[in-house]
Amino acid sequence: MKRIFIIALALGLLVSCKKGENDPGLSFRSRDKKIVGEWTVESFENYNLNQNGNSKTEIKQTYSGLTITTTNTTGSQTNTAVGTTSYKGNLTINKDGTAVYTEVSTFTNSSTTRTFNGTWMWGNSKKNKSELFLNFASFNSQLILAQSFRIDELRNKKIVLKENFTNIVSSTTTSTETNNYTLTLVQ
Repeated sequence: MKRIFIIALALGLLVSCKKGENDPGLSFRSRDKKIVGEWTVESFENYNLNQNGNSKTEIKQTYSGLTITTTNTTGSQTNTAVGTTSYKGNLTINKDGTAVYTEVSTFTNSSTTRTFNGTWMWGNSKKNKSELFLNFASFNSQLILAQSFRIDELRNKKIVLKENFTNIVSSTTTSTETNNYTLTLVQ
């Protein structure tokens, strides 16, 4: 009887180690150790819905590999553009709480590289560690980000980040955005 109790207790502890919805059931590395490293953006999906009274506009952007595809729907009209801009994003998360985001975008024959220095920390409690807060600020280079992401999945070589938010602009106008990012470990 005692042996069954110990086995049940051990299984319960293993299941409770899972923080993100799609995290592995068992991991021998802490979340602190798994999050630190150089990550590359493998894919992202951005969905934006703007509603103004009866009028609505939907914008969906997807990125996989190197190309960004944008679909814009207003009423019954849909326009899809496969971007000729290639994009590559790298996020380095350091143990000391600093972070660096580098993006390279290429349009036709011109390439632009931008690097943003910032900080990171766990967005909720140090114990739960199911949110990642990134803070990058830059004015002239355009990227200003101070945002919290829900960690849907954190593995040794993969992170899936999600964010959802709604902006109420007026009593008849709202903007809802959903973003999903998949990052893979470079080193």
